[in-house]
Amino acid sequence: MARGFTGLAARVCPDDQRRSDIYRTKTNRDSWSLPQKFISSTVFDFEPRFSPDGKTIALSSARAGPVQIWSVDSDGTNPLALGPSSLHGQARPRWSRDGRSILFYATSGNNVDIYTIDAKGANLRRVTDDPAKDMNPEWSCDGKYIHFNSDRQASPGPWRVPAAGGRAERKPEVVGPETQDCKWLVYMTGWPDHTALWRKPVGGGEPELLVKSLYPEAGYEVFPEGIYYVAGDRSS
Repeated sequence: MARGFTGLAARVCPDDQRRSDIYRTKTNRDSWSLPQKFISSTVFDFEPRFSPDGKTIALSSARAGPVQIWSVDSDGTNPLALGPSSLHGQARPRWSRDGRSILFYATSGNNVDIYTIDAKGANLRRVTDDPAKDMNPEWSCDGKYIHFNSDRQASPGPWRVPAAGGRAERKPEVVGPETQDCKWLVYMTGWPDHTALWRKPVGGGEPELLVKSLYPEAGYEVFPEGIYYVAGDRSS
C-alpha cells in the first residue's frame, strides 16, 4: 500500500493460469473500494510494492522473458526493467526507507543470493555470496542491516548482513519488517495452512499474537499508522 491508502495485489487470471495482473483498491480504516486492474501483461506480474513516496511501484515480472525486478509509475505507466536478465527468478522487491535502493533475491548459476539495485536500475550489488540459499530479505528499520532467511547451517533460520557490506551472522529473531520507530518486529508463522501474524520487541522479548488467521497469499504491510493485511477469516 502507498501512504495514500491504495492497496496493491496480484491476481492469477482465471481464464489463463499463465498470467497474473496487478489490481489496486482505495481504502481507509473502515472501508475498501472494489479492486480495479491497472497493470497488465501477457505473463506473470506479482509482488508489487509502492516506494516510500508513493510515486513508483517495484514488482517482479516475466514480461520480457525471465522474471526480473521492474518499476512502473504509480499510475501503471512507464515500465522499466531494473534487474539484469542474467539473474533468474528475481523476487521479493523491498524499498529502502529513503527510496533510493531496492532489495531482492535472485539466482545466479546455482546460487540464490541477496542483491540491491538503485531505483533507476544502476549499481547492482551482490549482498551475499554463499553456496546456500539466501532468500526473503528485509531491511532493518534503521537501514543498517539486511535480514534474510538462509539454509547455510544444518538448521535453516534468520541471518543478517551489514547493508554497506560485510560478514553475515546468525540472527536470533525471525525475519520480518520492523516498525519505523524500531520498536517492533512483525512476522508470520504457520505458512501456508495455519498462517498467523505476530509481533515482538526488536532485540528480543515475548511475542504477541496480532492476527490468528492471515490469508497466506496476500501478505501484510507495516506503516506508521498501523498494519494492513487480508484476514483468513472474518473473526481475525
